[in-house]
Amino acid sequence: MRLNHYLAKAGVASRRKSDLLISEGRISVNGKIVNELGVKIDETSDVIALDGKSVSYDQSEEKKYYLLNKPHRTLTSVSDDRDRATVMDYLNNPKGLHPVGRLDYNTTGVLLITNDGELTNKLIHPSHGVERVYVVRLNRPIVTDDLKKLKHGIILEDGPVNLLRFKQTGRRGITLAIAEGRNREIKRLFEKIGLKVVRLHRQSFAGITDKGLLKGEFRKLKKREISDLKGGKNWT
Repeated sequence: MRLNHYLAKAGVASRRKSDLLISEGRISVNGKIVNELGVKIDETSDVIALDGKSVSYDQSEEKKYYLLNKPHRTLTSVSDDRDRATVMDYLNNPKGLHPVGRLDYNTTGVLLITNDGELTNKLIHPSHGVERVYVVRLNRPIVTDDLKKLKHGIILEDGPVNLLRFKQTGRRGITLAIAEGRNREIKRLFEKIGLKVVRLHRQSFAGITDKGLLKGEFRKLKKREISDLKGGKNWT
């Protein structure tokens, strides 16, 4: 098994973020630091550690799935060396859990949290096109030319935006759906056409909405929701 796959299954992080941990020299195998990507390990005998602390992989471990309505001014991170609030502060027992993808510090809304690294990797991988719906408040009224540009398609420096649909919801409001989650993508999208995002809320992720949850509240996912996630529902 590849080392990043092991770390994902152990709930440490997604495969992509596990690769980053490996590159940073934070992972050791049998006491020896490994910073080369693609390394294979024997999950039955090798001892894996993160920052010197053993990481165990128990296939019988119960998988946990939560939905958090992320509040404003909160980091999407397991911890923070500057002691700022993180999304994990809102869960009762966050040990072994990690967020699925990320929302910016000031972005609110739907965030899944789990210890299922394999599912996390599938949900955040661009090839699966998991739908995300955002409610956007802009700094000025939207004009016809803005809507034409969105309809025509927006190309950012790291590629075109996979914009599925959008709807104007007021003079300064738009609700839109995208099938990817690149860094600051929504904000960069509107900057490209001369608009600034002043408030951003993720209304749903993979069909799971924030309905019934106040900011900072969380709940366990329902069996049907977990089944839909694993089955690829609301993937494009």
